[in-house]
Amino acid sequence: MKKIIFAFFCFVAALAATVSATDAPVIATGKTNADVLNMRLGPGIQQPVVGKIPGGIEVQITGKVGNWLEIKAPESLKIYVSEARVNPDGTLVGELNMRSQMSVTAPCFGTLPKNTKVTRLDERANGWVRIVPPANIRVFVSAFCVDFDRNKIEPEKKPAETQAAPETKAAPEVKAAPEVKKTVENKHTVSGFLILWKFSRSKETTYALLDAPEGRNQTFVVAENPDSLTGAVDKKVTVSGDYISKTDAGASVFHANTVTIAQ
Repeated sequence: MKKIIFAFFCFVAALAATVSATDAPVIATGKTNADVLNMRLGPGIQQPVVGKIPGGIEVQITGKVGNWLEIKAPESLKIYVSEARVNPDGTLVGELNMRSQMSVTAPCFGTLPKNTKVTRLDERANGWVRIVPPANIRVFVSAFCVDFDRNKIEPEKKPAETQAAPETKAAPEVKAAPEVKKTVENKHTVSGFLILWKFSRSKETTYALLDAPEGRNQTFVVAENPDSLTGAVDKKVTVSGDYISKTDAGASVFHANTVTIAQ
């Protein structure tokens, strides 16, 4: 019974893995702008962390899912397999699961088919050996923490050409109703910890709102009165306003109408 359960676990892990059947092309390159950037099995903070990338490292982007970038696994990514199932020439005796740590319960990158050839590295222990990441391994990182050309990932769509409508007789002129001015209220409220973003390269990314101290960046914040932000740096705040734009890297920019410091 235990063998059946273990086999089922490996099958589910293989389905959830980020190994693609073909080597997806690189569509853009970027450079990490965080001190340390987590690599995850999938696009979301609930996905397991399988490695870390330091700041200032170039990454090869193969896709984008929401606020997450799919990238080719860097050579620094640690992948382990059972050494007993690797022939002396590097080919696999049979199908073999790839793990992020030397454990059968560690996150699984997927299953390599029989006769696949791998390159072993010197790191080995307890029957496990580290291998060079296969070319089709994919991992995900936060798009907020990578500088890249957004137009290469999501090119601006040009309006489709349409044929001119047949000429018709003009309708009787109708006088427009008098314009009524509307007052726009604050549409959104966001809470978090306001910091000076040390990787900022523009005014719109000077201030960042984190979900927790030393946590994940939720959005960048700007205000007509910068003093309202300066006085709230390194404090928990509630910001009322609206999202107005995105940076070149795809990050949201929040226009603050009011900034309230938590008591």
